[in-house]
Amino acid sequence: MFETSKDVLHLVSAGAIAIFAFFLCWIMYYFISILKTAKNTVNDIQEKINGIDEILKSVKEKVVNSSNYLALLTKSIMSLIDFFKERNDKKSSKLKK
Repeated sequence: MFETSKDVLHLVSAGAIAIFAFFLCWIMYYFISILKTAKNTVNDIQEKINGIDEILKSVKEKVVNSSNYLALLTKSIMSLIDFFKERNDKKSSKLKK
C-alpha cells in the first residue's frame, strides 16, 4: 500500500489539507452568518431612524402650520382688542358730554 515514507507524507498532507478546508468552510459559514445578522440589525436600525425622521417631519409640518394660524389668530385678537377700545372710547366720550 505505502511503498515509501513519501507516500505516507502525501497521505497525511492530504488529510491535513482536508481538515483545514473543513475548518475554513466552517469559519466562513459563521462569518457569513454574523454578517447577515449585522445586516439585519442595520436594516432594523435604519427603519427605526426613517420612522423617527417621518415623525419629526410631521411635527415640523404641524408646528409650521400652527405658527401660521397663530399669527392669524394674534392679528384677529389684536383687531378685536382695538375694536373694543374704540367702542369704549366712544362710549366714554358720549358719557362725558
